[in-house]
Amino acid sequence: MKRHSVNGWRLLLLLGGLAGVVVLWGPSHAEHTAALHWMAGYTSAEGVGCCSERDCFPWPVALLQLTGDQATVRIGETVVQLPAKSVHVTQDGQTYWCCKTNLEGRCPAEPSKATTRCVFYAIGM
Repeated sequence: MKRHSVNGWRLLLLLGGLAGVVVLWGPSHAEHTAALHWMAGYTSAEGVGCCSERDCFPWPVALLQLTGDQATVRIGETVVQLPAKSVHVTQDGQTYWCCKTNLEGRCPAEPSKATTRCVFYAIGM
């Protein structure tokens, strides 16, 4: 009898932990979507929307140089040249990197020119 109650408690703890993960993920996901609604009208140089629910993240971004149709930006520690149409001024003061996701729908760990759809920089950075 005691063995069943121990296993029952383990199951309850496991299920409770899973429910907590779902609860914690839910608001974060919803807040991300609502907070970035202003990005809806922005597109990359290819004409693709800059941001969806899982590919834009707060990231250190600085505009280093803008010449004609090219922009040199620093994304974290990486300096890349991007089409100027993929580089935008942020509307909320936060800077963002919007990636091109892989087949699993995930962003790479580090930005590169090939994996960047858009960036949003703050004026004066």
